[in-house]
Amino acid sequence: PTPDENHAQNIDNFALAVADCVHLVKSPADGKPLQLRIGIHTGHCMGGVVGTLTPHYCLFGDMVNTTSRHESTGAAGKIQCSKDLYEHLAEFPAESQ
Repeated sequence: PTPDENHAQNIDNFALAVADCVHLVKSPADGKPLQLRIGIHTGHCMGGVVGTLTPHYCLFGDMVNTTSRHESTGAAGKIQCSKDLYEHLAEFPAESQ
């Protein structure tokens, strides 16, 4: 993969776009809009195809575990951001965020 110096801003913009659009998706169980808990973080990870009968692509690494913890402990409808990602975002001028 090609390193992207704007990775923090890109993941932040993606999380904001998903959070903005998720209300358009209704639960098939009760017809209410879905509520997501979103966790975002930055760091190194590894990826690869796992399995032979039903292969699927997986990501591995501390970055994945940290993001998962942020998501699982966050509040519905909110984006929880790690300190590492927040510091990367602080490098961008406010108008570009």
